[in-house]
Amino acid sequence: MDTLYNHLLNTPDPIKLIIENNPINLIIITISLISFRKIEFITKQQFKFFILISLPLILTGNVSIGLLPLFFVAAASLETKCYNKNFMQHLPRSLKYSLTLSISIIIACLLQLYIGVFSIEIKRNSDAPIGYKDPSLDRYGMRELSEEFRKIRTIDVAMGKMPAHSYIISDNFLFAAQAEYYLAYPENIPVKTIGSPSDVRKYLLTTMNLGGFKIGESAYYLEQSGKSRSNIDIGGTYFKSKEIAGKIYIHRLGKPVLKYTVYRFKDLQVIPYM
Repeated sequence: MDTLYNHLLNTPDPIKLIIENNPINLIIITISLISFRKIEFITKQQFKFFILISLPLILTGNVSIGLLPLFFVAAASLETKCYNKNFMQHLPRSLKYSLTLSISIIIACLLQLYIGVFSIEIKRNSDAPIGYKDPSLDRYGMRELSEEFRKIRTIDVAMGKMPAHSYIISDNFLFAAQAEYYLAYPENIPVKTIGSPSDVRKYLLTTMNLGGFKIGESAYYLEQSGKSRSNIDIGGTYFKSKEIAGKIYIHRLGKPVLKYTVYRFKDLQVIPYM
């Protein structure tokens, strides 16, 4: 508990965490809510309900968590209004176009993030790594990565290069969450993190609940070519040795768009500060 208390003391200002992108978002949300309140077709009870289900988005800044509940409930409410009062006939043409455009953009973004239906060529320097700063690749190709990582780990364990109880190590909560679902869960291995509370968030407690770190442990670290930062120095700082286990290329429409370098961090020598 003392360790957790020390980390909480070092956590950045919570207001800064709430305003995850910039204060303009909160201004837009506030103006939208005030304007929305003036619409005559919504009752006070419905307005309070919409405010309530908007809180996840306002407080977390996470679109996937905060926006989807509001979207589905609003869609159901509008459908009910349309059925009972032929509501669509009273909508301004601009609002109809806005709704259509918004839904089209959301569908296109989801298709690009999870399927990659559009081939986007981003200009970059010749020495820039593949997939560098391409935001459409943040959640793309995880199933392909999972299959290839399983092959690497199966061979490593069979040849005695890595113990069967090795885990995945990460230095940020976003990749830790993806690795936990797509990589670690199918292999029945844990994910542990090293980093500040603002970088690893809930995985600080997850790592502590797993018993922290122990001398002699070995772990896998995956370096993504599309990110501007890497922390492979973790291997040299805490482990006896680090070596490349393999390289995995993620493909979109038959072309490699992202590379993951899989490292073996072997024989933990220094316990990271928790």
